[in-house]
Amino acid sequence: MSEVERIAASLLGEPAVAVLPVLGGGNNRLFRLCTARGHYAMKLYNAGDGTGRERFARETRALAFLADTVLADHVPAVLAADPAENAALFEWVTGEVPVPRRAGEIAQLQHVVQSLLAISRGPVAAAFPPAREACATPAELVRQIEARRVRLGELAADPGLTSWLARFDGLWHRVRTPLLAPQDPARLVLSPSDFGFHNALRRPDGRLVFLDFEYFGWDDPVRLVADLLWHPGMAITPAEAGSIYTTAQAAFGAGDGGFAQRFARAWPAIGLRWSLILLNEFLPERWQRRRSAQHADPALWDMAKRRQLEKANTWIGRVEDCLQEVAA
Repeated sequence: MSEVERIAASLLGEPAVAVLPVLGGGNNRLFRLCTARGHYAMKLYNAGDGTGRERFARETRALAFLADTVLADHVPAVLAADPAENAALFEWVTGEVPVPRRAGEIAQLQHVVQSLLAISRGPVAAAFPPAREACATPAELVRQIEARRVRLGELAADPGLTSWLARFDGLWHRVRTPLLAPQDPARLVLSPSDFGFHNALRRPDGRLVFLDFEYFGWDDPVRLVADLLWHPGMAITPAEAGSIYTTAQAAFGAGDGGFAQRFARAWPAIGLRWSLILLNEFLPERWQRRRSAQHADPALWDMAKRRQLEKANTWIGRVEDCLQEVAA
């Protein structure tokens, strides 16, 4: 019996008939467990980068909490967890990636966003830590962006990256100062932190199930909404983005008078943050981790860097368009 099979049997309470690896999830290993009773999902949280134990604890705790809220139908059930192995057993969600989207799926996403405000009130919610890489203050958002910029600058022997960073620096100079101007503090909410259609499956009955709660915790709702709209995996139309923002502003702005102002100041900065995230492929440690988890071919690294640089140029162009609209 292999180590993976041993862990699976421990979580199930019986040996699995089959343990099938599922592709994807660079930070973890995901398996489909087949038994006489049905199918299950097992996630092994990789500990090589030092964050596996934290991600395991965040996700299992978050899903156990959400199972007792109005969002229970929109998250997978966690069935067993083993902290010693950084391993968890989940229901196997039978479904498909929601692409193309169907009518009503933007409304489902909006329902989840609105519900986060309600479930953030209460003693159980209060015990959660800040979301991983939370941006509860403008100063923290600035710190994170500049830390990512410095790390990429250390790799700037690549001519394409060097040119891109010069373009980034010009925009960051324009965005940074207004972001740090005095403003009302945020009224924080619980956030999945990596939320959207890119982390969802559509059940046969049409319900969307959202996955990946490894970064769950308290954050500024501005960060939640702006991340949702900027995320490369969302691929939403301007009209859909406007609808999502309007719904979120009505929900969060009712008890947070500074929401709209903070959003306007943070919007281009979070776009720049995403442009930096798109360039993570340039980080040698990121590629080494992917090679270890997925046995990726090193010959593909240069191709991946060129592809992500093209995407980052698209994202930074969108930030430039935002700034031009504000100036007009």
